[in-house]
Amino acid sequence: MSRRKTISVALILKRVNHLLAYPNTRGDSIARLTPEQAYRRGAASVLEGILHETGNYQGFSFHNVDHTTDPPTIPDESRRTYGGPTA
Repeated sequence: MSRRKTISVALILKRVNHLLAYPNTRGDSIARLTPEQAYRRGAASVLEGILHETGNYQGFSFHNVDHTTDPPTIPDESRRTYGGPTA
């Protein structure tokens, strides 16, 4: 049975506003992202914050991993799936 936890809307607002105002100072790794990848990374950042804050973070995995290579090939690190109480 899942337990319900809440997070303050004000905290989410503060964190999202921080992300939106954050300057691009992380160098080439962010500059190489497509708009779609940047969008997914932003969404993942917000979701991870909520999951951690509510005690529901259970890790993530990448989509479309090629396990036939050593090490496995991850074609797009922005394509993730998260576990949780209703996953």
